[in-house]
Amino acid sequence: MSTLYLHIGTPKTGTTTVQQFMTHNEEALKKQSAIYPALGKKEYLVNPERNGRWLSVKSESYNNKEVRKANFEYLGKLSKEYDTIVMSDEGLWNFGGYEDGFWEDILSDLSEYDIKLKVIVYLRRQDDYAYSHYAQQIQTSRRFKLTIDEYLKKIKSSKINYIDYDAYLAKVSAAIGKENIIVRPYEKEQFEGGNLIMDFLGCCNLKMTDDFITPDRSFNPSITDIIVEGKMYMNRVGLYTQLDIGISTWLFAIQDELKKEGKLKKRTGFTYNKRLSLLNKYAEGNANVARQYLGRQDGKLFLNEEISTADMPRKFLSIEIKDFYRRINKINENRSSYLFDPKDMKQILDEAYGLFVEERGLVARIKGRILRAKKRISK
Repeated sequence: MSTLYLHIGTPKTGTTTVQQFMTHNEEALKKQSAIYPALGKKEYLVNPERNGRWLSVKSESYNNKEVRKANFEYLGKLSKEYDTIVMSDEGLWNFGGYEDGFWEDILSDLSEYDIKLKVIVYLRRQDDYAYSHYAQQIQTSRRFKLTIDEYLKKIKSSKINYIDYDAYLAKVSAAIGKENIIVRPYEKEQFEGGNLIMDFLGCCNLKMTDDFITPDRSFNPSITDIIVEGKMYMNRVGLYTQLDIGISTWLFAIQDELKKEGKLKKRTGFTYNKRLSLLNKYAEGNANVARQYLGRQDGKLFLNEEISTADMPRKFLSIEIKDFYRRINKINENRSSYLFDPKDMKQILDEAYGLFVEERGLVARIKGRILRAKKRISK
């Protein structure tokens, strides 16, 4: 019987690195009777290496019964040639895994071809995951305009709370069985050999050999706080076109510049109290996940429980935001063909900067202090 290992995320747990590795090691995988089938379809802002994307409710193929049937038939053919089939898409965690009947339908389709299902999921500490995912949304989507506080409220009010790992996995296990879920904490200290790729291969019952070509860099890194802040205000002025797909590469280029200049400070937008609140809220659930899926009776899911004060958020100076926008404008001007018309770009950046000054600048902070002082006096 062939086994399908379906890697469902979570987002921001090295999924792009894993997908790139699996895509570019076809021959090495075949030597272990394994395959990472080329089922990824090119979609806007979606890497084609995400070969499980077609199962996501966000996929253009999701409601296409002919595509779904053809893909499962293809998996059926592969199951006669390979012992192990691997598919991956982090979007399945947020868009699919919580849908009623989602897992039952997959099991039904696979049963026609006598394919066993195993689900692999990497879990990141909730405070780290929430901010990293928030930054990713700001980075890649011109429509995402939420502040951090608004984002956290949205998570809590969603149909399924994506960072309540215990409740989410309980729903999945009810459909496919707890024994068919492979849970891995996203911490280097807990990876097999301290290596994400080696750890992932182990989850798929595969071994790291010299036949594999390992990536010399990580893919899809997180952006730092100053870039998140600046990009958020660009999103909020709402002057984007479909051409903004290139902006992400600009952000990474600016981050590299800041690093070389010694100006890069990796911080998050979560205060100590926000982090502590998140960790306390899900502590009991995390302990249950550790016991139920990892067999750890001590209930320890994450080894690193420290909340570092080194990456606490700070108040941004207007000059820092202005410098970020100057760098954005410079990249646009230096292109052989403008991604944005220079006049449109100037308007975007001027309005974004104006909105920042209005809401976060020195004057806004002084007004806030005065207002808080008046409230204390009135009490």
